[in-house]
Amino acid sequence: WLQGLFNSFVVTLSSTLLLLFAAILAAYAITKLKFKGSNAVNTIILFQMFFPAVIILVPTFMIVKEMGLTNSYLGMILPKALSLWAIFMYTYYFRGIPNEMIEAAKMDGASEFRVVFQIIMPIAKSITTILFLFLFMERWVELLWDMLVVKSEKLLTLNVLLAQMFGPYQEYPGPLYAASVILTLPILILFILF
Repeated sequence: WLQGLFNSFVVTLSSTLLLLFAAILAAYAITKLKFKGSNAVNTIILFQMFFPAVIILVPTFMIVKEMGLTNSYLGMILPKALSLWAIFMYTYYFRGIPNEMIEAAKMDGASEFRVVFQIIMPIAKSITTILFLFLFMERWVELLWDMLVVKSEKLLTLNVLLAQMFGPYQEYPGPLYAASVILTLPILILFILF
């Protein structure tokens, strides 16, 4: 159980932090770096949000398998390290930040990365907190992808262990209930803290 809880924390925190990092950079590029096709990229992101993620489950698994990432933390983390919803949320939040602030920082010699991490990020603390909570919860309860990618007992997350337990322990639900409580505790703690 402790190994499953540890795996769940490693996978969830890594995925969520990578996802936020990628979403911030993508949204900043779409909104503040004017390039040909930035509106088209934004439209494509919006269009792809209409389709459920299950549609790309098999192709993603095939790619992960070809890369040799099955039965690894990377196989669980990397495919879940991008969220169109997070990019969408950041994009519309960043549009409210005046371009004059960014131009003034660049005139003072700030690089793009410095602008993102020292100007944009402090302004976007509220949306980042909200996205972190939602994306952490979404990744914490992920079951299908983890069951598909990992077969090794040492790498199973708590969700997968709980799902595997359901059959053998149906007559004795005590351990199942205890594991369910353990699974919900991190989410409850996050909501109490934030």
